[in-house]
Amino acid sequence: MNLLIAYNSRFKTIIIKISNKQRTSIVENEDMTLIYSGSELIGINVLNVELDNKISRKELEMIALDKISHVLDVQQINKEPQFIVVEVIECEKIPDTHLSLCQVKTGKEIIQIVCGASNVKAGMKTILAKVGSWMPNGLFIEQGKLRGHDSFGMLCSAKELNLDKFNEKGIIELSRFTKIGKSLWEL
Repeated sequence: MNLLIAYNSRFKTIIIKISNKQRTSIVENEDMTLIYSGSELIGINVLNVELDNKISRKELEMIALDKISHVLDVQQINKEPQFIVVEVIECEKIPDTHLSLCQVKTGKEIIQIVCGASNVKAGMKTILAKVGSWMPNGLFIEQGKLRGHDSFGMLCSAKELNLDKFNEKGIIELSRFTKIGKSLWEL
């Protein structure tokens, strides 16, 4: 299972999203709100947490997992990075659309992605949100189908990842020397 972990400094709350299912009930106590869909735990809000706004994602994840370890089996959490460096090895336009059909190398396999970015091209290195990943805005990445083509993830722009250290337009363009399979957060 992958988690979306975010910190809201205004409300001093760590927000943890486990599933995209519809909320049916909540259980509140002094320091935590548990969010359920039926009997399934789908989210946790950890309350009254004072954190520095400049905390790294890794530190936030460690703090969050420590706070919820008595509620959620943290052993079941997927430790694989959700966002990785990939190389686009093939890219062809899908006729009568702005979309491109891409084959990308992840370091473990080659997967197919349908991409709408105008700057996508064969040979480039960029960031992939794998199926099962949570985007910073709460969007859950699922296997999809666009114009009859399967897509197994999403190539990401800096804006979609709330980053400002990469190119502003289109998907992130990385140096050709960047290692395939590396986590975005290690760059």
